[in-house]
Amino acid sequence: MYSITGDLNGRRVKADGALLGTRLTIAAGPTAELMPQVTYNSRADHYLVVWIDARTPSKPAVYGRRLRPNGLPLGTDFPISGPDAVITEPPAVAFNPAANQYLVVWADRRDDPTRGSDIYGRRLRANGTTIGDDFLISGPGADDDEEGPAVAYSAATNQYLVVWGDGRDYDRGDDIYGRRVKANGVPARSDFRLSGATATEGEGLPALAYNSAAEEYLVVWTDRRNGGLRDIYGQRVPATGRKIGGNFRISRGPDQESSAAVAYSTSADQYLVVWADGRNLPTRSGDIFGRRVAADGTPLDKDFRLCGPAATGNDRGPAVAYGPGEYLVVWSSFRETDWAIYGIRVDGRPSA
Repeated sequence: MYSITGDLNGRRVKADGALLGTRLTIAAGPTAELMPQVTYNSRADHYLVVWIDARTPSKPAVYGRRLRPNGLPLGTDFPISGPDAVITEPPAVAFNPAANQYLVVWADRRDDPTRGSDIYGRRLRANGTTIGDDFLISGPGADDDEEGPAVAYSAATNQYLVVWGDGRDYDRGDDIYGRRVKANGVPARSDFRLSGATATEGEGLPALAYNSAAEEYLVVWTDRRNGGLRDIYGQRVPATGRKIGGNFRISRGPDQESSAAVAYSTSADQYLVVWADGRNLPTRSGDIFGRRVAADGTPLDKDFRLCGPAATGNDRGPAVAYGPGEYLVVWSSFRETDWAIYGIRVDGRPSA
């Protein structure tokens, strides 16, 4: 399935944005290691990186590797998805500090002839060993393609929320669905639709962040309800599931916005939502934009460009994380002759 090659690398970044040390090799197999995701274990003080691994090209799998705080590998890489899994999309991962465990989720085509792709998950101990078998998360009504999952953990309920793009309602186009998963890996109740009644043109690529103060999530996604143009929408979800209020629009550009990511600031009690934005396509190609969102879901100020004046090629695939007082936003940027990873720090403190 995958014939390309490529190693998985990383680099540490100081709080002030300075690069720390040299490039780190996380995985260097004979074929491709693709689409990494990373989370931090606050109890064991190490990172877990997960990715799609094509060392068996006809049957890609989800693999993982732990990294020490200095970026050096902690043990070897290891398979996470089970022997029946058929992986085509990037996995997602969240850490549960109460249990000192991880939940890794992915889209899986093992039952493609009858159900399309489903959302599966598997738990891991802090040492990287798997707990039980991988398990189905999307419910019995999810009988078409379910894709692009994201996951976050709630300490208030000791549960995870998994969200994904869902194709079960063909007449509506794809929707955003979610389901809570208990700490023991058992899905809680049924899956539920997050995109609202007017979201009938295809929604996908969800991301989410957890607000520990309000004990709720903000889920964001790419949405086509406005004449087919892609916008970024959001929905608040309580830790106990279902919805708080309705969907709301976050991006305000006149062209295509997609591939949103979101992080929560504990100091400001706000979110930063970032995305790939096409409003300056005639002169700058794609840009990275962002907008702050209040804890109650109110978009704040105007959206703003994050990539600088030299970023006149194509910028895409943003990710964002929050640290004490600020966010770090990173993305892939094509400048001059090649792709590279760029980043910028964004103030995450309360507004004056």
